[in-house]
Amino acid sequence: VQAQPVLERTLRGHDVAHVEGVQWKGKPDEFLLPDAAKRGFHVFVTKDNNQLNDPDQTSLIRRSKLHHVRFDQGNRGVSDYARAVGCLVAAMYDVMEELQAADGQRLVKITKLDANKRRHETINPKTDPPAYWRSSPSRKPRRVK
Repeated sequence: VQAQPVLERTLRGHDVAHVEGVQWKGKPDEFLLPDAAKRGFHVFVTKDNNQLNDPDQTSLIRRSKLHHVRFDQGNRGVSDYARAVGCLVAAMYDVMEELQAADGQRLVKITKLDANKRRHETINPKTDPPAYWRSSPSRKPRRVK
């Protein structure tokens, strides 16, 4: 499952492509980044957080002049993946607005959602009913006279 369909809906007016969709899956970054720039892409989104620790990768990114957006997918399976995609989708609208106004290349790191912080609230209406919760009206039997 890819975040691309959700990003396409969120980032209307922007072309969103996945490496698989342009037949670049597995293409080394030394070719991928220059090819992306030549094809008119402006932003490169990756889950590879080590690229900026590698001088050769950093040089490629700098020369591409692409904005570099990275996010952490984690390695704890579906739960990390879900948080990563949610975080990416939630951040990208604002990131794109910021990048459109940028006067040069930017490096963006999307902050990972804290796995220990719950992102939801669960209510048991039997033990803690909210004010709006209505129990079924009790029906009293009618008396027939």
